[in-house]
Amino acid sequence: MDNLGYLGISLLMFPIWLYIYIKAKWLRLRMRNMGIYVGILAAIFEPLFIADYWNPPPLFQIEHFYVVEDFLFGFFSGGLAIAIYNFIFSIQYIKLYKRRKKLSVAISLITIILFVVIHKAFEINSIFALSISVAIPSIIIFIYRSDLIIPALMSALLSTTIIITGDMIVFNIFLTSYWESYWLLANTKYEYYILGIPWTEYLYYFIMQTYLSVIYDFASGTAKSREGKKSKN
Repeated sequence: MDNLGYLGISLLMFPIWLYIYIKAKWLRLRMRNMGIYVGILAAIFEPLFIADYWNPPPLFQIEHFYVVEDFLFGFFSGGLAIAIYNFIFSIQYIKLYKRRKKLSVAISLITIILFVVIHKAFEINSIFALSISVAIPSIIIFIYRSDLIIPALMSALLSTTIIITGDMIVFNIFLTSYWESYWLLANTKYEYYILGIPWTEYLYYFIMQTYLSVIYDFASGTAKSREGKKSKN
């Protein structure tokens, strides 16, 4: 049953993701695009996390094959990151700023390069390397667009709460020995739990969701508003 743990988190995100997708037509394109983007990256870079952060049993019991779980988790978490705040507060997108698509692509590439360099060259655990490499571009975005700070932090708080709640249901109720068995930071100086969930999960989710929630606005030059015509981007 442990092989269902990772998938279980995604399945618990799905109803909320689907509800938003059905109700908020103006968010659908962004939810799909961001979800696919994050899902693919999650599947590509999972081997780095398996090596030093966690090593859960794969869904199909095929060693090191996590493509399905990785993609679904990335797809739903990315979709929630970009949509949850906008949906709850009925936020519309308005064209207000200069488009920065090329800069956004550069930032995304720099994020990936930073992650690999910090992880490999400095031998920093993958979860911390990712958190650092994502926090830096988030700060860069906020320097350009200070109007995105509050929406980003609120989006991160809301979506992280949803994901962590799923974690608690799966791992505190059904798979209570999961982290002791598969978290590679257990029995190290980093072992610390908040409500039964490793503190590193909170760190990773919050920083990642912060970045994902606003990179689209930064690239397309859209601002968040409760008034005005919705942008199609």
